[in-house]
Amino acid sequence: IKSNQLTGDKPQETTSSAQSSSSGMPSSLKSNASKNGDSNGEKIEYAIYVAQNQLGKPYSADPVIPDSFDCAAFTQYCYGMAEKDSVKSSPQSQGYDDRMPEISYSDLARGDLVCFDTVSNDSDLSDHVGIYLGEGYFIHASSSAGKVIVSSMKSGYYKNVFSWGRRVFGK
Repeated sequence: IKSNQLTGDKPQETTSSAQSSSSGMPSSLKSNASKNGDSNGEKIEYAIYVAQNQLGKPYSADPVIPDSFDCAAFTQYCYGMAEKDSVKSSPQSQGYDDRMPEISYSDLARGDLVCFDTVSNDSDLSDHVGIYLGEGYFIHASSSAGKVIVSSMKSGYYKNVFSWGRRVFGK
């Protein structure tokens, strides 16, 4: 899996220790689902559980999964652990995958794939992807941070470049 040179990936890590754990993930958003299940809710929680266990792993444009990730390899790995072949292999193919309903910012739900237009000089609106955690946070492999992190999309950069979400596991 190759990255698409994310020139605009500017992370906004969570840093408040009052609301976040040392990993940058708000404690209220952690998943304790250490095993997969059959329901959509169980798959969502397991995908998030897998994702949070990758926090801090290095970003690589040429990833060696599960030791390093680019954004699409990260989401493909996490969702794929919950359900094989649930998402495709590039941010573009994930973002434009009509098997999954498109979701607006106001309708995002925990576990949704979030898509961002981080490369302003192309016509593609899905250059970067992550997994929505809820409360305005998402987890992703960030090229600029050089690792898997949790970022806010409540305001600032990621809110401004948000394109849409995709509901990977229906509710």
